[in-house]
Amino acid sequence: MGTHTQQRELWIYLSIVWWIGSLAAWLMAWISGSSSGPNDSFLTAAALLMFGVSACLRLPVLTTQTPTTLIEDHFVWLLTASANVNWLGYVLLHASSVSAIIPAAVIGFAIEWWSWNQACKSDCLSWARNFIRDSIFGKAKLPTAIPLSSKSVEESAAPLLPSPRTTEDVHDEGNIVQRTIEDGIDPTGRRYLAGEVTVSWSKEQHIQTIVVGFVPAFSGNPEVEFEVNCEFCSAQIVNCSPAGMRIQLKRSNGATEAERLANLSWYAKQTDILESEGSPCTASLN
Repeated sequence: MGTHTQQRELWIYLSIVWWIGSLAAWLMAWISGSSSGPNDSFLTAAALLMFGVSACLRLPVLTTQTPTTLIEDHFVWLLTASANVNWLGYVLLHASSVSAIIPAAVIGFAIEWWSWNQACKSDCLSWARNFIRDSIFGKAKLPTAIPLSSKSVEESAAPLLPSPRTTEDVHDEGNIVQRTIEDGIDPTGRRYLAGEVTVSWSKEQHIQTIVVGFVPAFSGNPEVEFEVNCEFCSAQIVNCSPAGMRIQLKRSNGATEAERLANLSWYAKQTDILESEGSPCTASLN
């Protein structure tokens, strides 16, 4: 675990240094002008190298060599994207004409397009993808929560009392997911839901998203705690609402064949309605 943390810190450090270098190069080119700049062929080759370095820095996001969080993924992606813009400005300031930067611009656009498609296929950068989707098509509602028990509508409307833990197996995108859930009231008089989700990984799978439904739904956004009981896997909440939450699991490439099951424990507690209205769920990872 310590080695993974050091690798992630080094990865973020290199991304920051790369962005600072691109900004410094752009500023120096803007201040000095293009009177002594290199020829266009050299600029095209340099742009290819610069965009390639940015693509390499994104590989941990796409391939999950080490478990990374959503915040780290988005931070590095933003740094490398802005670095590419800085390098493109550097090439533009040194080029003899605007048409001379077309090859570099095409290369940069192709790398960005390929990287974004890979992120969509790998289910990475969920915050950015949801933001773009909501900006274009409007804010989407959380899908209907997956039923975790066989309660009827009449039973759901009944007064909330502690209920026995229920278990069921659900086939989710080819993986067997075992879910348990417990509905009750804590000593402070607040309703809670607690459960576990056991996920089976396929041999080449590194990222998957699971949906946990709150049945019946809370009256406001709840406080959520969760814990992953395995060293080869990390978890991050993608979004959360009174009806449920969506959690992204990332599995490191170092996991062995024996480590094909990941167990996620979660706990959601009702908050004061006035405090929870209009605010996201409060989540913590133990």
